Amino acid sequence: KQTTVKSVKCKKNGKLPVSIKGDQKNLSYQISVSLKKKTGYKKVGTITETGKKKYSTTISKCGSSKVKKGKKYYVRVLTTRDDGNYVYGPYSKVVTVKCK
Repeated sequence: KQTTVKSVKCKKNGKLPVSIKGDQKNLSYQISVSLKKKTGYKKVGTITETGKKKYSTTISKCGSSKVKKGKKYYVRVLTTRDDGNYVYGPYSKVVTVKCK
């Protein structure tokens, strides 16, 4: 089952709160951010909570630079499960957020 990004908003303090709708069977979610839609995604966070339907985290960096005003950021989530070997699911649809 594909993970869904519920919402991404840019706050004035230069942070991107990300909410995702997950599957209770999956153990972790990797969040990736890029300045380009097709390439350049960097892993910026991991959510490893279980037993919930909604998960959230806050992003403050895109790669090695901080989140800045006037830029577009592209966010996607990868579902992973550890069954002895890591099993990776499909990426979520890319969500675009512009910091004003």
